[in-house]
Amino acid sequence: MIQFTIWEEKQPNKGEDAPPSLLIREQAQGLLAVYDGLSQPEALFSVSPTVENETQELYSQGYVAARLAKTITEGFFNHAELDDNFAENLEYSLKDDFGTYLRAQFGIEETPLFTKPFPTTIAGMYVRPLSPTQWQTIAFWAGNSRCYALTTLGLQQLTQDDINPSPDLLESLLGNQPDAKIYNYINSMGDFQLQASSYTLAGPLVLIAATDGCYQGFEHNLYFEYTLLKTLFESDDLAQWQNTLTQVLLQSSNDDFSLSLWASPTLDSLTHLKVMLFARYQKLTRELIQPLEALDQTLQSLRYEAAYLQMKIEQIDEERRQTAQNLLQQLGGNSLTP
Repeated sequence: MIQFTIWEEKQPNKGEDAPPSLLIREQAQGLLAVYDGLSQPEALFSVSPTVENETQELYSQGYVAARLAKTITEGFFNHAELDDNFAENLEYSLKDDFGTYLRAQFGIEETPLFTKPFPTTIAGMYVRPLSPTQWQTIAFWAGNSRCYALTTLGLQQLTQDDINPSPDLLESLLGNQPDAKIYNYINSMGDFQLQASSYTLAGPLVLIAATDGCYQGFEHNLYFEYTLLKTLFESDDLAQWQNTLTQVLLQSSNDDFSLSLWASPTLDSLTHLKVMLFARYQKLTRELIQPLEALDQTLQSLRYEAAYLQMKIEQIDEERRQTAQNLLQQLGGNSLTP
């Protein structure tokens, strides 16, 4: 199977991305999901020891919320009866179980007095086979974490960012919203909507769930897609692809980031995946990357020329100044005396 997760924290054991989900149930049903806790200007919370941290320490609301959403989502996937109403039923579970899990998993008894406390994004996919070559994919999300499908047609975004282009400035100044641009996100008050879209996807494919730390360093989804493909074709095995992609994302991101990746079982090897995506990789290289690299080289050459010309201008300017001074001194003796 071609599948892996990536989870990186800028501050070890304090990152607000929870470890991503990648689970398989009977009848090849799958879950991919990521969770990105949102920062909020509040006091830190002393929580009970967790699997990740064996001692009692202080953590942010975002840290707690992301891990809480992960626990509830994975529990729902593992134990519920799954059907076409996956997202709707998961939303009910997230709203009903949040307070219970706050007490049980983190030992937090009271909800802080914020408009939407314990905020986190979520993005994921419930996948089940309809036939050997067709997959029903229910993408669900709240916030700006994303789901993608990578096929021979390229990288297609299956979710829409819950972003408000004109955030409420007063709410932002008061600290009532962790990120005023994100208007919909999981929170302990249950004031959210779990958005969902259902797709029937055909042929071999790769599904990816990613927090904004994965894609925020790229101006466009095509650049993110090219990074996925370039690191794939630079790798000899799955572990190398996972590591190479991680290193590239570390360089491009200023945030925690997490990613969950799963390929349909018909893609039985990395070589098979490369064969499927080779034409797409060549197209992006030829029609996007190479033209831009050529322009980058021209720009760099012009910058070198501009720097050289600036140096020559300064040299000639100094030469003129010295020449003028010398000429004035030579000619100064011819002035008339009263």
